[in-house]
Formats: sequence, C-alpha cells, structure tokens
Amino acid sequence: MASPLLEKYGFLGWFFIPARFIDVPSQAQVKFAKDHQIEPVPTPDADGRIALTREQVRELAQRHIVGLHSANHVRLADSLDDEQLDEEIFRAKLRLEEIIGRPVEAFCWVGGEEWSYGRKAAEQIVKSGFSLSFMSNSAVIRPGVDPFQLQRTNIEADWDLSVVRFQLSGMLDVMYWPKRRRINRKTSVVLSARETNERAA
Repeated sequence: MASPLLEKYGFLGWFFIPARFIDVPSQAQVKFAKDHQIEPVPTPDADGRIALTREQVRELAQRHIVGLHSANHVRLADSLDDEQLDEEIFRAKLRLEEIIGRPVEAFCWVGGEEWSYGRKAAEQIVKSGFSLSFMSNSAVIRPGVDPFQLQRTNIEADWDLSVVRFQLSGMLDVMYWPKRRRINRKTSVVLSARETNERAA
C-alpha cells in the first residue's frame, strides 16, 4: 500500500475506492477486477484477496482522505439509467460512509474517455451531497475552479520516470484543453440549495 510511503515523507493521500469491491468475496476479487477494468490487477494474498478489507479502509481513513470511485468502478456514461446512477453514486456513498464512520465528501469519476462523463451522473454527484469531484483531464487546480470539475493527471506506478516527467510537464494540460472544455460544459451543474439538501438528508 502507498500510505506508509506517503506518511514517511509527510504527505496526505487521497484514496478513491470502489465501495462494492471491498465486500466482494476474496476468491471472486480477481475476476471482479478484470471485469470492471481495475488495472493492473494486484497479486492476490493467500486467500485470493486483492481489495482492502473494511478494517484497512477504516484505518486508512484515520490518516488520509478516503473518497468514492463509484460502487463497481463503472464509467458513468449517459447510457446509465437513474437506478444505476443511484447505486453507483448515492448508495455507494452511504456504503462507504458506513464503513469508515464519517462523511465521504470527495468523488472521483472512473475513466477518462469523453463518453464516460454523463450529465445525469454529474447532477447525481451534486445531489448526493459530495463537496468535490475529480476528473482525469489534466489541468492545474487553481483558485476559483469549479469544485466539481477538479482535474488530475494520470500516472501509473510502472511507468518509466521519463514518461512521468512528460505527464507532469504541462503539455497534457494544453493538449487536453478542447476535451476538457467540452466535458466541463456538459457536466456543469447548478442545483438549488433545496435540491441538494433534500438528497443529502
């Protein structure tokens, strides 16, 4: 796990977890990971488990930020219906909050493809009581940015350092600008305080 290394150097980690993955039976977790594009698939422990246990997630939440990465690591496209969105966002939030014993305020979208950002999902994220949501469209987070359109830059643990340097050079911020602009327009959500409070209550 990355948390000991973060703690060694005094960093606060943000860990986004597919809520349902935690409770998948150990022997079914590798298949679940492959079926839901959780990659790279870690090496299973002796009983086949690759996901954190409830106890490990609770412990992680004591020292770091734990956020939601949907229920099943599902891309939240416009093709999902209301029931699916409710399961992947609102009910998954409740499940993760029950596990860690505190509010879950941050959400992270799954995938970075343009089609994986749905308008109804964006509305559901706001209505479900999140304060922040993160996307994968590579941009510096500056004051005044929409808290539901916070961008991150994808980096994988097995990448060569030269690739990591390129990812962080700022070139991707420029390259992603047209895509980021289209997605931000699509997912920009303004709900009344009443709508937000009714769903979060």
